[in-house]
Amino acid sequence: MTPHFTSPLRKPQLIPILGLLMCSGTVASVSEPGECTHLLERVTSQYGAYARAGNENWEDLLPLFDEAKACYGATHSAETARMTDYESSVLYKLGRYEEAEAALSRFIDHEAEFAEPNIRAGVYQRRAVLYAHTDRPLDALQDYMASAQFVDELSPANGAKLLNRIGNWFRSIGDYDAALPYYVRADSLVVAHLGEDPDLEAIHGQVLSSKAALYIEAANRGVLGSEVAAAEAATLLEAALNKIPSDDPEFLYERINVLLWLAYAYRERGDPDLAFPLIREARELGTPIIRRYPELVSWTYTEDGRAQLELGNLAEAREALQTALSMDREVGKPVHEMESLVDLGLLAEAIADTSSTPVYDIAEAYYERAITIAEVERRTFGNLEWSASMFAGSMRPYRYLIRLLLREGRYEEAFLRLDETRARYLQDLRLTNRMRPRLNADLRKRIDSLETVQDDARYASLNPDISDADRATFFSEALDARMEANRLMGFTPTAPPALTLATVQRVLEERDQTLVTYFLDEDASYVLVVRPDTIVGVELPVVVDSLSQLITAVGEAWLGSDQPEPFLDPAILSELHASLIEPVAHLLLPNGALVIIPEGLLTALPFAALGVGEETDFAERDYLGQNHPISMELSAALLTEPPEQRESSANTDLMAFGRSIFEGESNALQIRFGQPLADLPDVPNELNNLRNLFPSGHFALNQEATEGALYSQIQDSRVVHLASHAIMNPTFPLFSYISLWGSEGAQDTEDGTLFLYELQNRTLQSDLVVLSGCSTARGENHLGEGMIGLQHAFRAAGAASTLATMWQVEDGAMTELMTSFYEHLRAGQRKDRALQLAQRDYLEANSGTRASPFFWASATFYGNPSSVDWKHTYVAQRTWFVLGALLLLSSLVIPYLIRRRTAQLLTV
Repeated sequence: MTPHFTSPLRKPQLIPILGLLMCSGTVASVSEPGECTHLLERVTSQYGAYARAGNENWEDLLPLFDEAKACYGATHSAETARMTDYESSVLYKLGRYEEAEAALSRFIDHEAEFAEPNIRAGVYQRRAVLYAHTDRPLDALQDYMASAQFVDELSPANGAKLLNRIGNWFRSIGDYDAALPYYVRADSLVVAHLGEDPDLEAIHGQVLSSKAALYIEAANRGVLGSEVAAAEAATLLEAALNKIPSDDPEFLYERINVLLWLAYAYRERGDPDLAFPLIREARELGTPIIRRYPELVSWTYTEDGRAQLELGNLAEAREALQTALSMDREVGKPVHEMESLVDLGLLAEAIADTSSTPVYDIAEAYYERAITIAEVERRTFGNLEWSASMFAGSMRPYRYLIRLLLREGRYEEAFLRLDETRARYLQDLRLTNRMRPRLNADLRKRIDSLETVQDDARYASLNPDISDADRATFFSEALDARMEANRLMGFTPTAPPALTLATVQRVLEERDQTLVTYFLDEDASYVLVVRPDTIVGVELPVVVDSLSQLITAVGEAWLGSDQPEPFLDPAILSELHASLIEPVAHLLLPNGALVIIPEGLLTALPFAALGVGEETDFAERDYLGQNHPISMELSAALLTEPPEQRESSANTDLMAFGRSIFEGESNALQIRFGQPLADLPDVPNELNNLRNLFPSGHFALNQEATEGALYSQIQDSRVVHLASHAIMNPTFPLFSYISLWGSEGAQDTEDGTLFLYELQNRTLQSDLVVLSGCSTARGENHLGEGMIGLQHAFRAAGAASTLATMWQVEDGAMTELMTSFYEHLRAGQRKDRALQLAQRDYLEANSGTRASPFFWASATFYGNPSSVDWKHTYVAQRTWFVLGALLLLSSLVIPYLIRRRTAQLLTV
């Protein structure tokens, strides 16, 4: 597969500029080629001299470019490629971005084939930087991945810089798992060649700085603790500062970055005084390059203002932060402007706090203006895989506004604003899914074709045996196809419909539920309880750091291990109950159903297992899940969504697919990923139990459980049950997969690897999808969006609800739990109630360590809890048993009564 040097998305906007540029000057080549070469040598010499001297008078070179272009005319060669490379660089430095883009595109369209790999890679990177600077992040990603095709052909210095830049791009969109390998490879490349090139030491400093920024930004998004992240970042940045020279113009930009990141780290570490000398040095160094990088100077004022604010110097903070905002607006960087508005909101809060009668209207107004920018930025990424992580990076204004509303006791407003931030990506995916049937047949066919290209390319990119260049090529092709499909569909993310508390309360009353939603913060955390008749907010006795320690204890035991230990100190579950449930226990209706919207760390918490009691026997403890049927949800807006238009003629009540045999199977899955999967010997029993309960269902085990068979049945089934291994891909959650049956050499659609993205375009009629494999409820957690895992993809495809598992489940226990769950579900119980009764059944039948929540609390239910509208009428086995017992009793008692009555009559 060869790389595409043009994108169909860019041509329409570039033709006018390109045409004007190509028509300027003389189009015919002069008769003496040596004269053109001489002109190019002059361009090269002048360009190099200006770059070495830090000369800002780049306009002086433009006449030389015009003369050289006139000389070469319409010819294309290695020489014209080099000239266009210089020209695009100068135009970018001058801020003439449209002309720079035209020159870069001319190079890629006509001259790339003549250029050396390092020049081609550099041009793609320059255009990526240009796109990023002009707020076109998807175009930037395409060009960065195109440049990555040449990394193996570059010098160590250029290769390391390229890898570092790609890592920075992934970091900027919050894809830390994708960013880190690029930094590691860049670091290894530099270290392996230190001493060969004097610039490698400074480049090593750049890589260390990028890794430090990764720590800091991960903490900002709740992935790491802020204190730990700041300490790690400071160590890396101090090392970087010693490596990047202060007197080399080539590395001036990088040194300023390190100084400002280090100031940030010191401030976050609790040492704001140490930030000021670094800020002063950065501002002094920035003077020569302020014209090219005014955002760097703005950053110095931002850091100055933040440090002054932390020290309580409010007047100095205001001056610095207002200056930063003015510069951000002048430069036209909306994201930076958003950050400055948030900082000014925090300053306004601090000023209000000093008043005897604090009023927070000014702070609120700043946050609202920042949110407006965040919403505009969110639309940039459409519904691509990075939408959730990008929106997570824009959560800061929402978080501070919600925190302010909670402080003021404005719980209804806080609840509604909090829900605006949640499950937006999932709602976009569901909207896209509903749009597809409305498109005309030709358009659907074209979109399907593009998505096939995307799927094939992304699938191929996951092969561990291909080169970095080939992986980048596949990745770039997949992104091209996805963007074109989005354009054809005409999908644009929009703000969700206005949610009202009354609407939520009406749904809760219909479902007989109480909603419990959490807001976790470093300074104060809250829980909001919404009942049909009221809404109440309560501040929790814990903050993020203390909760993190408790949940980590659960995670180490169950969530993060391939061989989890069933025993867990019950005191941990009691402490979590005391922190999260007891503050609002009086607001929960006795035995009433709960719908819980978790946040951040809480998405990994088995709420059903929280409870109290001193008993060491797990079966004797008092659990939240035994007192309340529990369902989970990603946002309150999903509760109020109108039900999907499901076909009333669905012919199958239950479709169950399972795979139990894995070892020794040389299929495409293991060839591609090299992950031997253990057999699941109890899956046949699980399916047999379901077959006994649903004799009219459709069942497939092992060789019969193929992707083709699944696709032929899944859209005609009320309940879908999948029992197999599930493997999560934390970098791209939609590339997580369920292992069905496949064979070596099969087509992608029949290779046995059911990727989540393959479900995105299939509208499901299912009331419920059950994923009984290991860790099927796990995934990538994004601030606001929640957990993006297997259940997320099935909900996006239209499923009304899902049941999945949070950790590696013991095979026999899951079979026992699932059988009981379906018995209750078949008898007409609501889904959340059926799960509660199944967990009760398990606890009644087991004791000691075998009754540990490890065995029964992993099952997590998301979505609509209503009972399943079965096509066939079922009577539960227990009901048959009772009826049978009554019939037997009647057969014995009635004859006895008849004989006794007859005897009485004869006596008379």
